[in-house]
Amino acid sequence: MKKYFREWMLSFLSLNQSEQRGIIVFTLLTLIIVSVNSVLPLFFHDEPVDHDHFLAQIEAFKAANRSFADSFETVKLQNAGKLTYEKAKQILKPVPFDPNQT
Repeated sequence: MKKYFREWMLSFLSLNQSEQRGIIVFTLLTLIIVSVNSVLPLFFHDEPVDHDHFLAQIEAFKAANRSFADSFETVKLQNAGKLTYEKAKQILKPVPFDPNQT
């Protein structure tokens, strides 16, 4: 019984030649990727990022988005016939768009 169990375990844990090659290739690829990943920062240095510039762009985008939302809301109210005088005094400011300019 012990001999049968031992043979079964060895056949279960043993790998054929193609599986062994696959494990070797996988291990080598993993080692290459890890080493390249650790060496790359030595060659490429990140420049400091100006976060204030990005924050200003985000705020400008949010303001433009609010303007669009207000414009669309005014148009919806006008189409529904529910536009009040106060809302009517607001001037819709279309976005300057020229499809011929890139």
